[in-house]
Amino acid sequence: LTIVASIFDSLHPEFFVVDSLFEAYELYKLKVKTPILILGYTHPENFKVKKLPFHFTVFDLATAEVLNRYQPGCSVHLFVDTGMNREGILIADFPQFVKEILKLKHLNITGLASHFADADNPNNQELTKLQLGNFKKALTILEENGIHPQWRHISASGGTFKVTDPVFTMIRAGIASYGVNPLEMSD
Repeated sequence: LTIVASIFDSLHPEFFVVDSLFEAYELYKLKVKTPILILGYTHPENFKVKKLPFHFTVFDLATAEVLNRYQPGCSVHLFVDTGMNREGILIADFPQFVKEILKLKHLNITGLASHFADADNPNNQELTKLQLGNFKKALTILEENGIHPQWRHISASGGTFKVTDPVFTMIRAGIASYGVNPLEMSD
């Protein structure tokens, strides 16, 4: 981790994207200069202990409320479920969620995130198209409510090679950043 983090940090990426608070702290202890975005779920109780120097992904209103109270001014990326059906705010619930999140005055909404379920599968591009459409719906809902997220991302390594669209301003190139082509990996 130390070698990889120092190399990537010297390249000045916009973020280190990690899955957990533990991983964020591991990078923090290495004194990286790059901002750290926690993409995975963190139990809200963990945000009550002390002010944290990270960016957070929000999957639900309870987490947003705790961040608003205990991490005022923090940057958050709203995570919408565009069709993977694993995590995130359902697209059908997103308009009401946005109305509720606008009541929380101490959050800095800087991103909109999701995750492609199967973008690297050439035989299942219909799901990817559906997810892309749902992501754009979520972005429109935000913009109609005066929220214009700088960071818009849905692609991990596999989707990066298959989906290009100007709506996105960021990719999360995990395994590809190590020189591994995710399209050539077998299950």
